[in-house]
Amino acid sequence: MQTRTIIDRIEIEPQTGNVGVRIRKQIVADDGIILSSDYHRMMIDAGSDPAAQIAAVNAHLAAMGFAPVEPEDVSLLSSALAPLAGHRAAKAEEAREKAAR
Repeated sequence: MQTRTIIDRIEIEPQTGNVGVRIRKQIVADDGIILSSDYHRMMIDAGSDPAAQIAAVNAHLAAMGFAPVEPEDVSLLSSALAPLAGHRAAKAEEAREKAAR
């Protein structure tokens, strides 16, 4: 048996710049049949570092006995977030200014 962890869904909240990520944790038999499939979710705040968030999730997954998020999926997430960098930075700044008031 092996475990597999893949990004299943990426959702962008345009109002906040936050990004929700749904991860599918799977236990797979040696013959490729999926024995178990469960979800794990994470939110990447507009002002936070996606790579640091993935590293924290991978550490949590390891503690549960699951493989880290597939590298191809991490690349896909990075590609999806790249065009949003300016928007996410602006939303993070808005949130900081609002909190300072």
